[in-house]
Amino acid sequence: MTKRLFILPVFLLLAFSVPAQKHSGVSHEKTSRQVVKPELIKPQFPGGDSALSKFFSDSLRYPIPARQAMIQGRVSIRLTIDEKGNIQNIHIIKDIGGGCVNEAIRVIKAMPRWIPAHVGNKNVPYVFELPIRFTLNEE
Repeated sequence: MTKRLFILPVFLLLAFSVPAQKHSGVSHEKTSRQVVKPELIKPQFPGGDSALSKFFSDSLRYPIPARQAMIQGRVSIRLTIDEKGNIQNIHIIKDIGGGCVNEAIRVIKAMPRWIPAHVGNKNVPYVFELPIRFTLNEE
């Protein structure tokens, strides 16, 4: 008799849970649609990073006041490369004094046109910070 009493509640429990498992014909699974976004390609100095380094080493002249005061360090400039590869919006982020920031800006303004940033087939403006190191030689 005890077996029947135990089986009956389990049977009733299963009976109530069965309708909840029926498939209603509506899918509750999320369908994912992959959206491929074009990747941003950063602007590039003509010839790449090594050409940029060479440009700076060939063009940068150590300012006399900085040399006399033994000033060394890094100047940081924020600039924009526009959709055509032109340099715009030059802003000083970090100056070390002695005329170094003015020399850095002079050289930046003398740069050739960059290869602009692009997303897919569209050129876009790109803002970045350019560090320029001033180091005295032991001569």
